[in-house]
Amino acid sequence: MLAGSPTGAAITLGAGLLGLGVMAVLAKAYATSTVYTLTDRRIVLKIGIALPMSFNLPLRQIDSADLRMLGNGCGDIALKLKGRERIGWALLWPHVRPRHLRQPQPMLRSVPGAEDLAIKLYHCCAEVIDVAHVEPAAKPAPRPARPAPEPVEAMA
Repeated sequence: MLAGSPTGAAITLGAGLLGLGVMAVLAKAYATSTVYTLTDRRIVLKIGIALPMSFNLPLRQIDSADLRMLGNGCGDIALKLKGRERIGWALLWPHVRPRHLRQPQPMLRSVPGAEDLAIKLYHCCAEVIDVAHVEPAAKPAPRPARPAPEPVEAMA
């Protein structure tokens, strides 16, 4: 409309609405095809529309879980995994925590009853990992002190 062409403005508006429609259809397809399963030993993520995949995350591999409430009892639960083993960011998308590209974190998205699920996840992890028998991380050995270098006399 800034250029004075109502036809161009109508085409731009139509393309924008079409893009929003495609995104809404994809969001609905992802929501209906995704299944998160919590057992007493693992979390299984079944994700994907055209190429469904399953990710098996043993509870022993979960370092921490972060809960973010969204409203209406729904929320997101991000899972930080232990060790160097990781799942590729592109494989997890859109079930990956935003802004964590180097260490992708699987994320349970828009889970109804997220607070209850987070409590169940805590109890399942507590049963699998016996906190009383976990040894604290070994502290690195102190480096031996080096003697300071001798001062060099300046030549006159």
